[in-house]
Amino acid sequence: MSRYSEILAVGRQKCRSLVFDFSKLDNVDTYFVNYRIPREEHMVVYAYSSQSNPFSMEGSGTIITDQAIYIHPSHEDWAPSNRIPLSEICSYLVYQENSRDMVRLLSDRREMRIFGRTVTPGDTTGDELCELLRGLQQQLIRGNNDDKRNYELTLEWALSYVRRGFSEDGILEGKYEELLSIIEQHPAFVTDAFLLRAENEYRRCDPARYEVFLERMEGTVPRETIVTLRTPGKLFFEPYIRDIANVSAVFMTKSLLGPYLNLKSRSRLTLEEAQLLCMLCIRIEDMQLFDELLEMISPYLPVQRCWFLRSVIAKNGKNRMSGVYEMLLTGNPPAVGAMQYTDDIGLTPLHYALMIRNKDLVLEMLSMRDWGSGRGPLGRDRMVDSLYDYVFVASILYDDPDFIRQVFWHTSPDGSVLRRSIERMDNLIEISTRMKERTRENMRACVEKKSQAFKAGSKEKFENSENDITQLFREIAEYDSRIDEYQQMRSEMEDELSNMIRETVAAARARESIIREASHPFADHILRLYHEPDALLCSLADTMMDYRLYCYKDLFFLTPVYEKIDIPFFEWQSDEVTDHSEFAGEPREDEGITFENPSEKARRAYEEREREKERERKRKESRSRRQAGEQSAPADNVFKWFSSEAMADISVLKHEYRVLVKKYHPDSTGDRSSAEILRQIMDERALILDSLGDALVSAAGGR
Repeated sequence: MSRYSEILAVGRQKCRSLVFDFSKLDNVDTYFVNYRIPREEHMVVYAYSSQSNPFSMEGSGTIITDQAIYIHPSHEDWAPSNRIPLSEICSYLVYQENSRDMVRLLSDRREMRIFGRTVTPGDTTGDELCELLRGLQQQLIRGNNDDKRNYELTLEWALSYVRRGFSEDGILEGKYEELLSIIEQHPAFVTDAFLLRAENEYRRCDPARYEVFLERMEGTVPRETIVTLRTPGKLFFEPYIRDIANVSAVFMTKSLLGPYLNLKSRSRLTLEEAQLLCMLCIRIEDMQLFDELLEMISPYLPVQRCWFLRSVIAKNGKNRMSGVYEMLLTGNPPAVGAMQYTDDIGLTPLHYALMIRNKDLVLEMLSMRDWGSGRGPLGRDRMVDSLYDYVFVASILYDDPDFIRQVFWHTSPDGSVLRRSIERMDNLIEISTRMKERTRENMRACVEKKSQAFKAGSKEKFENSENDITQLFREIAEYDSRIDEYQQMRSEMEDELSNMIRETVAAARARESIIREASHPFADHILRLYHEPDALLCSLADTMMDYRLYCYKDLFFLTPVYEKIDIPFFEWQSDEVTDHSEFAGEPREDEGITFENPSEKARRAYEEREREKERERKRKESRSRRQAGEQSAPADNVFKWFSSEAMADISVLKHEYRVLVKKYHPDSTGDRSSAEILRQIMDERALILDSLGDALVSAAGGR
């Protein structure tokens, strides 16, 4: 029995889900054949899937002999990779991302899955296999210096492996956290593992959580390390920025959503936090917040940092369009979601399809969505923006009138109007032709009826059939006239379309000549991309690591470092600025300044708008109630006989009433019409008395 067998046998008491006793099984020999196990080795442990029959292990599970681990049944070609010698076990880390996940072995040479996922609740086979192999490692490194050295080298490599996880995933989760929990069990690597955990906590952008983490680690690592980590930005800020800027790490975006939301919810941001939020906005594609943030903090940043932030946007656009370009080269249109992509200078997938000279692909893409006419990214530079027009691109790249017609037909606003009109004419011609054929069928039926009436000697039916035939002849003639008219109109529209295309093509080619004569740096760059297929490929392939970032007005775009354009630029090679144009101005001193989060400002503005809406709603309700009350109360013009003093004082009311009665009494006036006036005076007096009585009751209640 080997020393490995003796160590593994110790786990018999703890690992009750693993099989140690093979004496009761009658098919052990088949495992030697299926797993390609040499006959001189002895089976010690079997980890089987809980979904399989434990007494028929063939085809599932992991077998550990006194010399090696065998992962699964194998044929001759797989046999070498199916076997891991136990003498090399200290060159691996054994881990699971969680108790239900598969068991893995990780080394600097490879990563292997040695046991499948656990799907049955309560199944602890994977946990026990991990525990057994880790226990084997601990026994070996305690008894052999070579094994100890191998294991320490593995842990040292694992630290670098976990650190690389930052650049791939942004934040360490899952397997990285599990690996750190293994690494930090070795006293020599506790501090290194702690620093990685601290950086990971910093990247979550949650200061409260970070402080709790530091407090929890008090006494575990040296005091000076804790003190250093009280200002984590000095250690972790720049690496975090660089990792977020790695736009090729497409799976990082998901893990960055949490930090983005944490920072976006803050009411105020430090300069460091504002820069991080800018970078996270690029990954989450919240460009409105990015623009607001950068405008706010740019006076406090070095010019180089502002350009760096813009370069990440440009690289992101270039990176997305690289995938589109690769798809187009295969002759296939991009996925529906990628149709809306634009690169760093605003070119769309349709521009790319035109530039690679694939007519069939262009025609297919034209029918897939409404592309519009092709608009430039600036919107206020007529000369440059005209270069993005799809018809312009087709006119200068192709000498095929039918193809240009299709591009014009689908993208030009004028062409779209004519297309709809022509399609309408085609529809009317088809309908009229169909109606004409139906009329002909009716006429043939009438001719048959006329023949039958003639044979039957029915004069009345014969004459009726003749009249119907005459009427149908007129209808056919009308349809012919109408079809001729529609066809004439369609022909005129076709002529108009052809003339419009000829004029557009001529204008596009003349415009290209004018632009070239003007020697416009940015326009010349775009035209070179259009005319030189290799230029487009180089623009995508040669800007991955080294590039120049140019700025034309508000547009930042990348070129290879060897491409020289006479506009402002910064040049990066291997993440270092190697050249740039002359720029004036230094950043302001921040002196711990904080900035109001634009998201918070927008939130407050939204809440204020909602409060104003509520106030307006209440004002409307108040006006409605007041108007309803005024309608139920006597109108002001009802009290036309008494003064306002009489409405408030009953003694004045009595005095004015006596005067009015004396004046308008019929006996005094001798006029019958004064009786109506006297009735109005009496009614008004009654209303005033009612209102004065209500006022007196209210006053008494108040007392």
